[in-house]
Amino acid sequence: MRVLAGAGAEARELEAVAVTALRTWTLLLTGDAPPARAHVILEALRLLLPHGDVAVVRDTFAALHHAWRDAGAGDPPALHLVAAHGRALLIAATLRGAADPDAAADAWARLVGFAEAPAVARGPLIAEALAARAATDPAAIDLLIATIAKADLASAALGEVAAVWPRADASQRARLVELTVAALGTTRTDVIGGAADAAAALLAPPAAAPAATLDAPADAPAGAARR
Repeated sequence: MRVLAGAGAEARELEAVAVTALRTWTLLLTGDAPPARAHVILEALRLLLPHGDVAVVRDTFAALHHAWRDAGAGDPPALHLVAAHGRALLIAATLRGAADPDAAADAWARLVGFAEAPAVARGPLIAEALAARAATDPAAIDLLIATIAKADLASAALGEVAAVWPRADASQRARLVELTVAALGTTRTDVIGGAADAAAALLAPPAAAPAATLDAPADAPAGAARR
């Protein structure tokens, strides 16, 4: 599936991944697939997240959303676990791709408070979605900052500081530095590890500008480069 849903994937390739996710869920419901096959659905959704603007992907997300919303109490516990993680993935898709910043902020709040999926699963989804969104929406950096401030999600969010740092404004950078320094002083090893990665990005020297060439333009008179 990674090959089919990679960069530059075409709609028919994404459709194959989407169909795999839907078919696997059906097999799990009917008992024709072992619970261990649930990982296929979650992996498919993770691969489809960057392609949320493609119609077949949107349709798949909608179909799974309704299926998981209607999951019954009599379903096996493994299916409830898949449904919970799957719903978290679908909220992350909205956070990543919503055209309206307010809709993205709402998705962030829903995912932060989505207690059905553990923080260790939600943290990377939130952080990765915000890092991707920051390329076009500066407010995503503010949401990442707010995520770092939450103890159970800080580790994953700190891991994306390097990705958003070049796009952060002065006030956002000051806050990122403040939170990174504070995280280095905690006793949680996972948070310290994320903070160390963030600190490395903050302390890295800026990329050097390309060296000026001494060659004269092709149409310049002879000797122009030495003047």
